[in-house]
Amino acid sequence: MKQFTTHTNKATIDPSASNSLSVLTLAELLALQNDPLDWLLDDLIPGGGLAILAGMPSSGKTFLALDLALAVTTCGRAWGRELTAASPALYVDLENAPQMLSERMRALLNGRNLTPAEKLHFILGQPLSLTDPADVAQLGTAIAATEARLIVFDSLVRFMGGADENDAGNVAQAMGNLRSLANAHACAVLLIHHLRKSNGVTAGAALESVRGSGDIVAAMDTVIIVDGRGKVTTAKSRWTQTPAPFGFAITSDGEATQIVIGEATETKKRLVACVMETTPTILDRSASSLTKQEIASRLETEGVVASDRTLDTALANLQQAGHLTVGKKGRKNTYALAKVLS
Repeated sequence: MKQFTTHTNKATIDPSASNSLSVLTLAELLALQNDPLDWLLDDLIPGGGLAILAGMPSSGKTFLALDLALAVTTCGRAWGRELTAASPALYVDLENAPQMLSERMRALLNGRNLTPAEKLHFILGQPLSLTDPADVAQLGTAIAATEARLIVFDSLVRFMGGADENDAGNVAQAMGNLRSLANAHACAVLLIHHLRKSNGVTAGAALESVRGSGDIVAAMDTVIIVDGRGKVTTAKSRWTQTPAPFGFAITSDGEATQIVIGEATETKKRLVACVMETTPTILDRSASSLTKQEIASRLETEGVVASDRTLDTALANLQQAGHLTVGKKGRKNTYALAKVLS
């Protein structure tokens, strides 16, 4: 049977080398002094904490995370918040092709008028499992070597080592290992993750919309939802009052990409304008008319991520202005440049 010991010195909370457990009195508990929380990104991502950025495919999650990592390493501005010091960051990606990441980072650097940031590091395409102690140890070594204050995993399912993300036991092990990494290295962890397939995310069901076991959400200090319409909402905030949602638009001229933050309505207007400016160029380069899905794919290649609703608005505006002609390919509309632009 285990022995229990009590302590009157608050410095001796940890169990002793013996097999006894430490027991605190209420007075000792109340005497504990917590250091002020060190935010990596004010009210959103706590230093030494776990956060998740979840959204549907092509909702802008990776662009937001890459831009955040760039801002952290250059003491810039991200998600409408100022960073007060430049810190190293580590981006671990098993989701995206290195060539695509290279193109996106080059465009984001151009958008911020920056040279490559030496403090931003990447681990790409190397199989790693958050349920494998050896892989977790390797991650710890990489975090220590880079002195990263932010580590991004894109995306969570790729780091489960084939384990089921709906299995509470597997998820608890992975989340426990992430928490250990965050505590050991005083770094913030940001997970990129997906939402369940649905017709949309409602405020009341935002947490339930995160895919996988409920233990994923339970382990997080902050849960951030990207709704696919240019709106970012905090669905869970363990350490502060829930921050107000914000809108964003990803705009690009083909060479430079910027993440524009503001009110959802205003950023949608900017994104519609960007789509209207870029779409004619895409159609002009195409040998044939394109469907909406084909236009969306080529817009993303240009660094412009737009929801169906935003793209519909932009295409309707271009058609109304006489810039597009509409045809049919099976049941789908196709779009081509009008021969004479007014």
